[in-house]
Amino acid sequence: MLALILLFLFSPQLPVQSLPNQAPAVPGPAVTYHIQSPAAKESGPEEDYKLGPDDVVEVAIFEVPELGGTARVSASGFILLPLIGSIKAAGLDSSALARVIEDELRKKYIKDPHVTVGVREFTVESVSVLGAVRAPGVQPLRKAKSLLDVLAAAGGLNENAGEIQVIRNSESNVITISVQDLLQNAKTDLNIPIYGGDVININVLQTNSFFLVGELQKPGEYPLKLGKGTVRQAIAIGGGFTKEAKKDQAKLIRYHEDGTKEKIPLKLQKIMEASQNHPPLMPNDILFIPSSKGKGAITKTLDVAIAVVSTRLIYVGR
Repeated sequence: MLALILLFLFSPQLPVQSLPNQAPAVPGPAVTYHIQSPAAKESGPEEDYKLGPDDVVEVAIFEVPELGGTARVSASGFILLPLIGSIKAAGLDSSALARVIEDELRKKYIKDPHVTVGVREFTVESVSVLGAVRAPGVQPLRKAKSLLDVLAAAGGLNENAGEIQVIRNSESNVITISVQDLLQNAKTDLNIPIYGGDVININVLQTNSFFLVGELQKPGEYPLKLGKGTVRQAIAIGGGFTKEAKKDQAKLIRYHEDGTKEKIPLKLQKIMEASQNHPPLMPNDILFIPSSKGKGAITKTLDVAIAVVSTRLIYVGR
């Protein structure tokens, strides 16, 4: 196969197939933070993300797909590609890197190459937003942003939003901000900068609530209507599982009034099929769905949810 590819590349008699205006999309599963093409009409927050060490890119070459594939940016900022060799990638966005690869291919191998580059993994700091917002989750953060900008990116506050807590560096460093002072009284000094690693929790006014943490479409804190609910109902509220969900390792974390913690393993497959009874949800329960990708931001989000519940039990009670 490799011999046929090299014969195709080096044969001057072979015509190069013309392309339509748009190159094919990069194959593979969607990544958590999708980087849109600069040609898109609506720009996303990661559109101009600059590659750095340990980022993983996927290169697609239309004319010779076999030469494409994934490559990790080295500590010195280079990626290694077949035939071409090392290419400087650090400091470039995906579109600029695609143009560099096209230029290298054009020099020796392909008359009119068409290359697309997608970012499969990237190392960038993030901020976690939990609680009473319309789109809770983890946001990439390349530089400091204001609190209001982060809340806007999370879809804004829900009508049942209470105090805002910004947890920075450790659970002992918590900045509490009044929603009324920030939004209605226009106290601009409360619009503090948010940095990578910060966690923002917007308390739900109702104390009867539960947490969805991990690989669900819509994780966050939700009111527990009438003080009760089921695991299956909670998963439906959370929009269902993501592709990375490790359903066989899900658990319900419950704190009792005496401060003891209980971890209840869940057989979600049987629960979703209604073939097994499951424990009812109680106020301040945490339903945790781990990720097949490992720990990272999800584990930190779980730690924050546990801290919020612990604080609530100490100062508010169930």
